[in-house]
Amino acid sequence: MRWLDWLMPESCAACRRDAPTRGAPICLPCRRSLQSRLPPAEPACAPAGVRLTRAAFPYEDPIPSLLRAFKYDARLRVGRTLARRFAARWPLFPELDFAHALVPVPLHPRKRRQRGFNQAEILGEAAARTAGIPMLSLLCRSTDDPAQAGLDRRRRKGRLSGAFHVRDGVRLKGANLVLIDDVATTGETLSACARALRDAGAEEIRAYVLAFG
Repeated sequence: MRWLDWLMPESCAACRRDAPTRGAPICLPCRRSLQSRLPPAEPACAPAGVRLTRAAFPYEDPIPSLLRAFKYDARLRVGRTLARRFAARWPLFPELDFAHALVPVPLHPRKRRQRGFNQAEILGEAAARTAGIPMLSLLCRSTDDPAQAGLDRRRRKGRLSGAFHVRDGVRLKGANLVLIDDVATTGETLSACARALRDAGAEEIRAYVLAFG
């Protein structure tokens, strides 16, 4: 209700101050800070099986706060704002336009039910509209392991082997695909997804993520 929004205005998802623009989940200073962040260079340790990975933003303020609000507090307006910014930066990376389809990294069905959405799909839908390339949910996740974010790099290594598979009946011979995810840190998730896509016949895999962590 609008009177309730006026009485108890929603705080900025990044800095926790009141958002001065009615209906905006991010305050103007944080929006400007986000816009000023330059896309980072490709990580030194590229995910195995992924030819190149591009990120819209570095994993630094206000991105971590915004992602927490989106993923764990279910503030979908924050997610849609991030998705618009993510999509707006697609034209900066013409090397991604080779794709036949964008493929979001999937969640395990139980986690998807708990969260109510898959953040990679929301990002991918926005990017697909900007790129004019279809987004296809080709992958499934068969293991419900603890979140990668809670583990150090050593414990992440190899733990997602076999975690993803292509949906039954899907054939990808010769397909060029771009994986979509929110954050890439060690690249283990992207590598595991790329392996499943290649096993189904995909020709080349690239990746576009919101941020490098």
